[in-house]
Amino acid sequence: MRLIGRCDLSHLLCFSIVALLDLADEHLQCSALVIALEKASPALSSLLHALMYVGGTVVTKPDFPVDPAYVLVGLEI
Repeated sequence: MRLIGRCDLSHLLCFSIVALLDLADEHLQCSALVIALEKASPALSSLLHALMYVGGTVVTKPDFPVDPAYVLVGLEI
């Protein structure tokens, strides 16, 4: 059994976000998307930093109800 290391998880997450952006853009014709991140996640700080580095912004007043355990990050496509 192989354990997934920290680098593997970061790579997997990055690949997943890129796949999500591609899906939203190419197949769903979205102009933006919102990603919900768990506030309790130990990786929250680095995820938030990386998403903001590529143009993400924290959504502070969404038009829909949000569980307070999550922070929302919006990305324009």
